[in-house]
Amino acid sequence: MKAHVKYSTVVVGLIAASAALAQDYHINAADYGVTEFNFTVLGGENVDDATRKAECVGARIEDALSIPVNVFVAADYAGVLEGFLGGTVDMSELGASGYARIALTDPDAVEPVAVAQQLDGSTGYFSEILVRTDSGIDSFEDLEGRSFYFGDPDSTSGTLVPTVSFQMMGIDPSTYFSETGFSGGHEASVVGVFNGDFDASGTWISGQGSFEDGYTRGGLRKTVENGLVDISELKPVWRSAEIPEGPITVRQALPAEVKSAVQAAWLSFADEDPECLSVYAGEVLGYVEATHSRYEFIIEMRRDAFGG
Repeated sequence: MKAHVKYSTVVVGLIAASAALAQDYHINAADYGVTEFNFTVLGGENVDDATRKAECVGARIEDALSIPVNVFVAADYAGVLEGFLGGTVDMSELGASGYARIALTDPDAVEPVAVAQQLDGSTGYFSEILVRTDSGIDSFEDLEGRSFYFGDPDSTSGTLVPTVSFQMMGIDPSTYFSETGFSGGHEASVVGVFNGDFDASGTWISGQGSFEDGYTRGGLRKTVENGLVDISELKPVWRSAEIPEGPITVRQALPAEVKSAVQAAWLSFADEDPECLSVYAGEVLGYVEATHSRYEFIIEMRRDAFGG
């Protein structure tokens, strides 16, 4: 769908990490050969809620580029990754593992431009395994012989990090758990545990705020806000080490001027449109510059775990 809501152009102060530099980042992308722009949202949340949260971002990028922006919600992570590789997706907020998969497939396909900054200034999050409070499971060790479902195959917190963590514990999921599978996404993981479809699954959390609120942001928080579960019937039994927050990623083949304008729109998000920022990203300080080097160890982790 197209982001039809228009915001007036405002001359803003783009704050660099080392100095304040006043600069208007708005351009006419058509001057650089780009006449429309595709912003695709990762799957994992129901389409209506994901679309509602992303529409104001589409309008913001539309204003920055002065061309139509199409906002799509992908059915799964693979659709976004293949879209980048095929040149049909121009921008998305990827998970670190999804970014790694693209980098391993084609190092020249994408580049990161921004990353969400948590309330404490960090740019990381966690994977947390959830169970029902009445499950009789009180620790990770209690999961032996119970069913465990991973998230989307390309999810960092739902699949890659649990997989590598299990390997480091000397655990073979196929024998340790009574049943394994893939839920398909963060929302499905949380709802599946809540409904008793499987005993445990992992989702992403900010790790800040209280569990009772679903933390400040993450897959659990979104599911609670969408009214799909009663969080009092869930509890955590395991948390990973910190994971790099996934980057706002753009197609590398886009003109440099377009990529620069998109990056500036994200870096000035908190100052210019805090309401949209809250709707889209939850409780964050804003977005800061992202670099490929931040994800190099995730790329190697994915290569070792899955071979690509």
